[in-house]
Amino acid sequence: MPNKNHKLAAIVFTDIVGYTRQMEEDEQRTMQLLQKQREIIFPLVKEYEGEVIKEIGDGLMMMFNSSVDAVRFAIKMQQALNGEELTIRAGIHMGDVIFKDGDIFGSAVNTAARIEPLAEPNGICISENVKQQLGNKDIRMISQGRKELKGVNRPIEIFEVFIEGVSQERKITAATVIKDIWGRYVIQIAAGYLIAAWIIKMAVSSIVDKNFFSPHIVELTWIILISLMPTVIIISYFHGKRERNKWHKAELIGLPANILLSILLVFFMFNGEDLGAATEAITVKNEKGDNVERYVVKSEFRKKVCIYNFTNISNDTTLDWQQYMVAPLIEYDLSQDIFIRPKSAIKFSQKLSGAGFPDGLDLPVSIMKKFARYYHLGFFMSGTFDITDGQFIFKTKLYETKNGKLISERVFEGANLFVIIDDITVKVKEDMGVPMAHIEEVVDLPIDEIFTNSTVSLEHFSLAERELMFGNYESATKHYESAIEEDPGFAFGYVSLAQTYLNSNQVEKGRNALGKAMQYIDKVPERLQFRIKIINFIINAEPEKAMSVIKMWVELYPEDIEGHKTLAQRHLNSNNIEGAIAEYKTILRLDPEQYDYLPKIGKLYQELENQDSALRYFHLYAKEFPKDYKSYYNIGEYYEKIADFENAKKYYEKAYVLEPSNVNVSSKLAKIEFDQGNFESAFEGYNKVLGISKTAKDSAEAFSYLSSYFQAKGQMVKSVEAFEKTQALRKKFMAPIQIIFNRCFMVSKYIEANETEKIFGFLDKSAKELNPPLDGVISFGYLFAYLELEDDKNAEKQIPIAVEVTKVFGESKLLANIDFAWARIYEMREDFDKSIEYYDLFFESLPTAHWVRNDVCRVYRKMEDYDKAEKNILIALKHAPYSGVRNYEASLLYYEMGEKDKAFEYLKTANEIWKDADPGYKEANEAKAKLAEMEMGS
Repeated sequence: MPNKNHKLAAIVFTDIVGYTRQMEEDEQRTMQLLQKQREIIFPLVKEYEGEVIKEIGDGLMMMFNSSVDAVRFAIKMQQALNGEELTIRAGIHMGDVIFKDGDIFGSAVNTAARIEPLAEPNGICISENVKQQLGNKDIRMISQGRKELKGVNRPIEIFEVFIEGVSQERKITAATVIKDIWGRYVIQIAAGYLIAAWIIKMAVSSIVDKNFFSPHIVELTWIILISLMPTVIIISYFHGKRERNKWHKAELIGLPANILLSILLVFFMFNGEDLGAATEAITVKNEKGDNVERYVVKSEFRKKVCIYNFTNISNDTTLDWQQYMVAPLIEYDLSQDIFIRPKSAIKFSQKLSGAGFPDGLDLPVSIMKKFARYYHLGFFMSGTFDITDGQFIFKTKLYETKNGKLISERVFEGANLFVIIDDITVKVKEDMGVPMAHIEEVVDLPIDEIFTNSTVSLEHFSLAERELMFGNYESATKHYESAIEEDPGFAFGYVSLAQTYLNSNQVEKGRNALGKAMQYIDKVPERLQFRIKIINFIINAEPEKAMSVIKMWVELYPEDIEGHKTLAQRHLNSNNIEGAIAEYKTILRLDPEQYDYLPKIGKLYQELENQDSALRYFHLYAKEFPKDYKSYYNIGEYYEKIADFENAKKYYEKAYVLEPSNVNVSSKLAKIEFDQGNFESAFEGYNKVLGISKTAKDSAEAFSYLSSYFQAKGQMVKSVEAFEKTQALRKKFMAPIQIIFNRCFMVSKYIEANETEKIFGFLDKSAKELNPPLDGVISFGYLFAYLELEDDKNAEKQIPIAVEVTKVFGESKLLANIDFAWARIYEMREDFDKSIEYYDLFFESLPTAHWVRNDVCRVYRKMEDYDKAEKNILIALKHAPYSGVRNYEASLLYYEMGEKDKAFEYLKTANEIWKDADPGYKEANEAKAKLAEMEMGS
């Protein structure tokens, strides 16, 4: 049976605010307020079916059957008192009460009495169990947090009721919320959690660095910990003082939602990221062809950084040379680590000059970001240096290329430049995210041990490098000589001096300098030691030994991209295109972010006439870099080489939109105009290219294209003039020996321009001046000259010399020129079968050299094998439909075949192309005479 002495009831306590003070000031008036309280409140208690248990001084204790009635009564009471002189606060709690002698007792009564003082004047405070009883009733409340109440064994949450027309809106403010969450220990717990999370992150970072795990694990840990912050806040809000409460609805919804969102966040942020070890096993072939498994750093953890020139901000101009030397020193120091790809601005000074920064100093961040993106380098850095009281002050800034974000700013001070360089490189590695375990384990010798320890020597070296940028080889040589004079053990200085000697035709001096470099070879990083040995063997006519060194390099360090790159180049020199492709693919397996090798592979596949594979690699690059002009330029070149001029033009135009000032793009568009028979547009295009050329290199490229244009038009005098301008400009950025070699392979221009004496004078002079084995290259010049003059006997004399040159330098790719020469010689001797045999050998080496199809057609025509002749001339015309030479040959072929209408059309085209040809241009005169003959015959 229910106990009639007990009841679950809502207890309400009220109290007049300031009652004691008012009694002291005006007792009679205060007594009137008590009466007014009875008159207003008692009827309301009855209205809400409550009971006034007793009056306690100025306060009242009331009881209601439900929390809803108690709260609605209290609200109505405060609204009724609003505007009256009587100011009351109220407290409400729900609990079990005991009846005795007309009074009530129990913990619920005590709790309600303790809650009432917490209310603001004209306010109402309720306990958490009253709030729960209210459910979804339209009553606004705000938590005051958990409160310790006298006589109550645990803290309980108190809520303030908002009374329409009475409560101030200011109570529900940021300050109130902060006060609430502070009382619940939310802020304190959240702060502790963040500190603990940071400690966990640092511990994970230490473990990752030590064990060379993926650095993404650190970021993953931090994201998980931070994403769970809402869960920490919710739990601390409801359980901040550790009392055992049942789960709140907000927790039951909020916690699972937060965990789900955290999982989704992690998935989207780290989907596709490698969270395993930072190394991976790869399989490569050694020099014996056996598969070997090696562990290498995964591509995404290899670091690539562009280092720009440091600006001298001191007043000491004698230090200006350091502006151009600090970046190469940092590059050199970083290059000891095969997993870091550094590139200093000196490597692309011509491009910087074209962008309006000839000195490469004080570059805007946007320009630095542009070139770092161009070379696919993930970071770029710049800096300044000052000097005070003999102490250098270097300031560096490291940026992330992807977004241009400044990652770090550092200051380095000291009297020793070399020590500062060492310090900078270590910090750059750290700031790029290289694991500390790797930094500590990798070989990192001091820069003054592997370069030079003399600042005087370093200054001369820097000045030499600057002189080379402008093609001043004589001045550069003097500075290099001064550099090694100051530091006789400067191994890298000897290498640079040797290369300058060789490029200046001082072969013996070059060999001696390389000998000195070999003597001090232990003073350079190991990968550079391989390079020194390779150059040494090549200049001493031992290409097989050079190849053995490269293979040893790749075998010992299969993860070193530079080794594979060098091997690929030797394969290309030997015309082993498949071997070069294999090395390029190995590079991409080692580091898939070596994106420049994608179009390189595409171009090599195109040389093998594997068009599908070629286009696939071009598109792979374009997919990675849809905003890079090279993406469309590469595809344009692809279509041009397969004679799809419409698509070529479309892609070149896309490249032009992205890079309208690029000389190569504009030149290609002009060439396409020519290939489509728009000669005037082509000429205008080439002149436009000259107008946009900003550097000597750009201008040389423009004149080279213009020379080819004049040659195609039969204007050989102008072609030679344009070529001479090209050569003059090349002196500003190209080695003297390279300029001589370029002319050797262009001798036919001079002979066609009736400048035979001039070109033979050049060849004779070069042959006398060049030292062995460089002088042998001149044999190619003589060979081409005699072929153009149809002097088969003298041409044949040059072949053994030319063949020997290819063996000396290991440049067997040049043997295709020998096959071509034999084919021409046998044609002159009317041994056409032998001629065709050598042409077939030529196409085995260079299957895409379609310009030679014209010569093959001529031989088959002389053999009266018209089907094969036609097949070859159609291929030739497909690739150059407006070549005067090819159209003329086609007219001769079809004339002999009896198809005179076709012959006439091709002949007219040839004459149209050559209408402005030089008076002495042989083919043009022959075509003009043939056309007149055919017109008279018709």
